[in-house]
Amino acid sequence: MIYTTIRFLIFLYLFSFIVIPSQYSLDGFIYDPKPEPDYTVVYRVILALLIAVSIMAILTLGFFLFNRKLKEAVKQRTQELFKANKELEQHKGNLETLVEHRTKALKAESDQHKQTAEMLKLDESRLEAMLKLTQMVKSNNKEINDFCLEEAIRLTNSRIGYLAFLNDDETILSMYSWSKEAMKQCGISDKKFDYKVFETGLWGEAVRKRKPIITNDYQSSTSLKKGYPKGHIEIVRHMNIPVFADDRIVAVAGVGNKEGNYDDSDIRQLTLLMNYMWWLNQRKNKEDERKRLILDLQNALSEIKKLQGIIPICSKCKKIRDDKGYWNQIESYIQRHSEAEFSHSMCPDCSDKLYGNEDWYIEMKKENN
Repeated sequence: MIYTTIRFLIFLYLFSFIVIPSQYSLDGFIYDPKPEPDYTVVYRVILALLIAVSIMAILTLGFFLFNRKLKEAVKQRTQELFKANKELEQHKGNLETLVEHRTKALKAESDQHKQTAEMLKLDESRLEAMLKLTQMVKSNNKEINDFCLEEAIRLTNSRIGYLAFLNDDETILSMYSWSKEAMKQCGISDKKFDYKVFETGLWGEAVRKRKPIITNDYQSSTSLKKGYPKGHIEIVRHMNIPVFADDRIVAVAGVGNKEGNYDDSDIRQLTLLMNYMWWLNQRKNKEDERKRLILDLQNALSEIKKLQGIIPICSKCKKIRDDKGYWNQIESYIQRHSEAEFSHSMCPDCSDKLYGNEDWYIEMKKENN
């Protein structure tokens, strides 16, 4: 459309100058019946057409060359853009991969920092619990054990817990105590306290394998489960550990029904706390034994003191007068004021006085000499 308009304008311009000359006039026009043909106008028109065609050809050629060059430039630029876009997509993919890896690394690092912070918080809580334990100097073993059991539940984010002790040959588990929450939820009327280890189910596995046992899906089928009686609290997750004294298992501590899964951190917290509890129990037992021995020694000393001082004794029959004025045989008096017992015999001097003239006595003395 643009080319056609340009061509038409050029044609009008050339026609106005060639076909109708500027000095054309009708003055002096005389009709000639046989005028001579004038081809000037024709020549001019043909010349104008040639010039117009030449210009149009030149313009068309110029537009053609320009259009081809433009197409080549557009094609080259399109290829460059395609290549750049392809490189950009590749860089984008690499960048997304890097961002994804970095995001995962940051998330893992964040989770690790979070886990470390939680472990430090738990360690701090456990140390606070141990500090409280050291201050329970006037508490008995039951109060100490109950406190440790409730703290074990808190440190592992559990809902219930229990503590059981083993006999010397590790064959009988004696249930010592359940946590307060477990006792509230438990509806068993006839509770059993002593269990044979080989008859126990999953909760006795810590004794049989002598290592901590974690069960994060308690309801799944397993040959180790023996079930629990009607009214027993429902178990969702369970973890228990053996408590060692040298090479012997002395107790089993367990917790259950944590909202999340149990892991090695829970084993660590429970093991450290229960080992410290057992050490406190032993120290408490030794202190009680020491106090008992001191008391026995004090009682023995008080009994010994009763036989000290001046004791009135008969110079003839050797009877002793007590505080109430009664005369007692020396054996009875000493037995009442001490733990001594007597066995009667006879000294050589008294034997000579009693049996010195008897023949059998004389013969016996000869044989002994």
